[in-house]
Amino acid sequence: MPKHFIAKFTVGGGPSPLGELERISDLADSSPTREAWFGTHKPGTDWNGLGICILLAAPTLDAIIAEVIGRTSKAPDDPATNELYRDRGAFVAWWRIRNPVRVKFESLHDIPGHNWRSGLGAANVFRSQVSFTYWDFGGASFEDLASGAVVANQKVPRVAIPVDETVSDETSLATDSNFERWSRPEFPVHGVDFSGGEEDPHYGNRKIWVATWSPGKDVALRCGWPDTPADKICRRDLVELIRREPGWWSLDFPFGIAKETAKALGANSWPEWLRWCDGEGSATALRDEARELTNRAGVAWGQRRQGG
Repeated sequence: MPKHFIAKFTVGGGPSPLGELERISDLADSSPTREAWFGTHKPGTDWNGLGICILLAAPTLDAIIAEVIGRTSKAPDDPATNELYRDRGAFVAWWRIRNPVRVKFESLHDIPGHNWRSGLGAANVFRSQVSFTYWDFGGASFEDLASGAVVANQKVPRVAIPVDETVSDETSLATDSNFERWSRPEFPVHGVDFSGGEEDPHYGNRKIWVATWSPGKDVALRCGWPDTPADKICRRDLVELIRREPGWWSLDFPFGIAKETAKALGANSWPEWLRWCDGEGSATALRDEARELTNRAGVAWGQRRQGG
């Protein structure tokens, strides 16, 4: 029995494929075990054990890679799932997944493996109206697939080519037409893809990524959930990491909130806002607290900061 599959979300008169990925990510971020459900109109086979899936949003090639831990023919008895899918029709199969990771493929050729029966790759299989197919990832683990796709999406090889080396014709053809050789920095440059999602105090935050470009070295990319707990990164660990590794740090961090929202949360200055973000409780608890406080203050949840 096959253990892995690829499901393709298309517009076809239904919801946005990217919206489907957001639903799944929201469900996982609200779950202490980072689990989520999604439905398909293809029945699939009975499921027993652990597998891997790629959920592909056509035509953008944004995707989710996740562990598959179950399947049922009935909608799950889960209030969060029922709330997010109340606008959808009936599904014939419901899939239970864990640890969804958002990635983006450059092309269908970048999707590893092949169709379980035909042996064809994704570029051939998904040219047609195929929306669900069992897949063979060639023995790759979930961690291999997730980290490989994220690294490809970050385009690390583009900026890791030393400028003092001759770039061959083969190398030029392997990169895109916008390739430029960058000068090496005179001091370390760090970029942080920040996440307020669920994290494990022992293993870290799977969604925090740190890219470092140092003088004389290639780009190093590390995930907040490494192989060893000693190198894990949680939100609170970032402060110590910045102190320990000086240089220029750029963080993708939730500064851009509306001032009305900040005041509703009791934050009237940047230090107060930072203290609120670093407060006790999980990301889900902080989100629920923020919703309650903004509703109480009559501020629209999700209000955006105005420019100017």
